[in-house]
Amino acid sequence: RVVLIACTHGLHLHAAIARIRKAMAAEPFMVAGTGRPCTRIIERLGERALVKMGAEGVFFAMLPHKGLGIALKMADGANRAAEIAMLALLRRAGVLDAEGERELAAAGSGIVLSVAGKPVGTIRAAAELAS
Repeated sequence: RVVLIACTHGLHLHAAIARIRKAMAAEPFMVAGTGRPCTRIIERLGERALVKMGAEGVFFAMLPHKGLGIALKMADGANRAAEIAMLALLRRAGVLDAEGERELAAAGSGIVLSVAGKPVGTIRAAAELAS
């Protein structure tokens, strides 16, 4: 479901939003911290895609230059699934290339490890998201 929100608060609000976008892009670490999906994505994409992960499989992105936003919620609350889905959606929106998607997934939660720390599988986006 897509929800459109109209803003009638004038230029002051737009200026504040622009400042927040620039701050997030300039200091991705302050958005989420070391090695977090949000930090890694913003480091790679800058203002093209500003993202923030929440609890229980919630993830959002704003794509200001495309005039788009993405919000998703994983039904099972898995953040690692949300990360992979967001990467696929960013690629589908044209702000992330396939190589970037693979690199970010490999650096994050795309690889499933055994108790011994060895790779035993991968998490991939469903074909509907990946195409």
